[in-house]
Amino acid sequence: MVKTDENIKFMRAIFDLQQQEYLMNFTFKRKTGYSLSRFIVLSEIYHHGESGISISELVQELNVLTATISKQITYLDARGLVQRIGNQNRRKSQVILTVAGQQVYLQMVSQLEAVIEREKRASTVPIKYTEHQVNFLATFLMEFTGQLKHQETV
Repeated sequence: MVKTDENIKFMRAIFDLQQQEYLMNFTFKRKTGYSLSRFIVLSEIYHHGESGISISELVQELNVLTATISKQITYLDARGLVQRIGNQNRRKSQVILTVAGQQVYLQMVSQLEAVIEREKRASTVPIKYTEHQVNFLATFLMEFTGQLKHQETV
C-alpha cells in the first residue's frame, strides 16, 4: 500500500504541474502571441548565438521529435524570426535568430518574467513541493520522455 500511496502522490504532482503549465502557457500566449514551446525553441537558438544550432542539435537539446522541431522552425521562419544558414539539407543547416527574432525573444523574456510573477501570486495550484521534489520530478520526466522517444525510434 505504501508504494501505491507514493505513486498516487507522484501522479498528483504531475497533475499539479500540468495545471500550472496550462495556466502559464495560456497567459503567456495571450500576452505574446506565442506558446511556451515556441519560446523554448527561440531560447535555445538565441543561446547558441551567431553560429546557430542545427535541427538535430535542437532535437537532442529539447528531447523532442524531429518533426516537432521542423514544424516549429518552419512556423518561426515564415514569420521572419529565424533563418536557416549553410547546408542545403534543411536538417543539417544551422538555424539562427534574425534581428526581428532577437527582438521578439527579448520581449518574450520580459513577458515571461511578468507572467511567472503573476502566476506565483494568483496561482490556483498551491506550491507545496520542495525544490528537491521538483528537481527529482523534472529529472524523472526528462528521462521518461527520453526513453519513450528512444522506443519510438527502435
